[in-house]
Amino acid sequence: MSTRMLAVLAVTLICVGCASGGSKPPTTQEPDPQAQLQPGNDLTTIFPDSRKADYIAEVSAAPVPAGVEAALFEQLRAELIEVLESRQASFTPFGQANGVNDLVINGDGPYYLRWTYRNKGDYDLNGMVNVSDLTPIGVYFGLTRDDPRWLLAKAADGDDNGMITVSDITPIGQYFGGTVLGYQLWGTDDTNGDWTHIGNATIETNLNKNPMNPRFVIQLPNLDYDYYSLWPYDNSDDEGWWSNVGGLGLDRRRYVINMENLWQSVN
Repeated sequence: MSTRMLAVLAVTLICVGCASGGSKPPTTQEPDPQAQLQPGNDLTTIFPDSRKADYIAEVSAAPVPAGVEAALFEQLRAELIEVLESRQASFTPFGQANGVNDLVINGDGPYYLRWTYRNKGDYDLNGMVNVSDLTPIGVYFGLTRDDPRWLLAKAADGDDNGMITVSDITPIGQYFGGTVLGYQLWGTDDTNGDWTHIGNATIETNLNKNPMNPRFVIQLPNLDYDYYSLWPYDNSDDEGWWSNVGGLGLDRRRYVINMENLWQSVN
């Protein structure tokens, strides 16, 4: 990796602790979220049932958040506890539900790496799925996509039905305790060869918290590699599934123009 690349990453806040050059991901094949970095069959070793009691205690002790009616919050609290009591072991950032599949690279110098943040149940976009994610449901309860405030409420529509309801609590309960602190970014010139860890993009520093489209946009003045990929990591340094491979000419989706400007106008 060139010294120029390291300097650029430091300026654009993507490099918060780079690995040494020549590092290789767990496989030399093209990163494939369907095939790699899957957890073992015994999911209880990742999130043991003993944590369930701690989660329920956390929810039970949470104060009524500002902006939410007390009676409504008690209803939401009871529903979340019910989901937690009945849930099976779940895990994040592992799993296809939280895999990034829209990493794209475009531009002609500077270049931009873009991808959508995915962490099921994290409605307040702080990187953690916990009781605080009830707050957006409470604040926007009953809101539909026809309301102008939907730009603010969309992140809490966990079941994607265009309305904020009690059913949006289910993803919180299923993924409660899941954390995505950020994403490791890797580059290579040969998807069948070695990959180099370039740096990390963090939720705290790099996430654009637009509820309609929470995503990362990382600027690079030039590209030192032909291909890029990334994976999420959590608070125990566990790593999630590989994203798709991004490179010039490999873009898989079109982006809504001026989404950031629209978000700024209502925030």
